[in-house]
This record gives sequence, structure tokens and C-alpha cells, in this order.
Amino acid sequence: MEILLKNVRSQIFPGKQTKDIYLCPSTTIDGLAEKITPTSPNFGLLLAMDAQSIDSSQIGELAEELIEKGLAYLCAWGLDCERVHDIFDEIEVQRNLEIEDNGEMMTTWHPDYTLEEALQFFVDSAFPQQPHEETCRDWIVAPIGNDKWEPKIRATFKVSWPASANKTESA
Repeated sequence: MEILLKNVRSQIFPGKQTKDIYLCPSTTIDGLAEKITPTSPNFGLLLAMDAQSIDSSQIGELAEELIEKGLAYLCAWGLDCERVHDIFDEIEVQRNLEIEDNGEMMTTWHPDYTLEEALQFFVDSAFPQQPHEETCRDWIVAPIGNDKWEPKIRATFKVSWPASANKTESA
């Protein structure tokens, strides 16, 4: 994981908590959960991928691992992102029934957004439910299997949040 920006504020809801934005690219979803190493107890994730050829069981396994790690907000983007969203929701509901929890993970999917619009939503409009508002500081963008997305992500953050664009370091 690489930190791209620190202490980013929503341009729509400036009173909300700040976010630290990380980049975690991967060629496949296999091993993605191990690559995601949040520094905060809870985290948000923009999962950008073409899920059409990915088996639902693989997505379900990823969902289980990430929810266990503290996933508080999932934005799904790319082809077949609604299925990704639904699988994450199903895993969360099943988990909540088993531990008698009300469920606190939020999920959204954005099939009609460009990648840049999904990133804008992720930073400006995606916020966790209570009780994760104070513990969800890390917001991770994970482009999967598309080498063209990483440069687009970097460029979008430099253009949309230029005041923070020079605050990069490895994590």
C-alpha cells in the first residue's frame, strides 16, 4: 500500500472527518486482502475491477477477509460491480446473523460512473456509519487487473486535491 494523500477533506461535506488515501493495486483479487494493511481499525475501500470473469466464491472469500479486517465502507466500480456489491452485502448480513450484530458496513456500486467520478464520490460522499466514524481513517483505492487505471487514479488525485498532492510516502 502506498499513501497518496493525508488529511483530505470532502469538498461537499467539509465538516466530516479527514481521510488518508492509499493506493493498493493488484493484478488479481487473489492475495488482495493480505496487501491491504490499514493503519486504522476500520477502513473504506474503492474496489475497481472488471468482475465479469471472477467467480462469486472468490469475491465472497475476499469480502469475508476484508470485513474481518475492519471494512466499514465499500465502493464497487467497474463491470459487474453490482454483483460485487451484492456479494459483499450478503457476506455482511450472514456475518451479522452469526454474531447478532446489526451491521455497520456501508456499500455502494457505481456502474454508470467514470473512474474519476467514482474516486470523487469515494472521497467526497462516502462516509461510514456509527460507530466507525471515528475509527475509519484509511481510505484505500484498489484497482484490480488494469494497468491503465493506476495512472488515472494518480492524475485524478493530483488534479482534484492539489493542495495535498505532494504529501506522498510509502506505507
